[in-house]
Amino acid sequence: MAQCEARLGQVCGIPSATQAAWSALAAVLAVDGPAPCEEGDPAAWWPAHGDDPDDVALAVRCCADCPARVECLAFALAADERDGIWGGLDRAQRLALARPMAA
Repeated sequence: MAQCEARLGQVCGIPSATQAAWSALAAVLAVDGPAPCEEGDPAAWWPAHGDDPDDVALAVRCCADCPARVECLAFALAADERDGIWGGLDRAQRLALARPMAA
């Protein structure tokens, strides 16, 4: 399976760090079951500009107890996810977190 994923990444141009982060996230979810974002309203994790800040805060709070929170955030950073709530952080928070890493 890992060999197949690596080959797919090469064909699709997916960086190995992104593939590794996705595999780690998938492994946690396979053991610990679905994350809150997989069971709830998907729109809650993909807020549009101008969405109610309380709705965004609710999604962030749901992430707090998720067993895959760290792996989710690591994937979002590796994949440079621009949208959505990942690992309990919104886009602006992820950009702020990634900035010192890039320096």
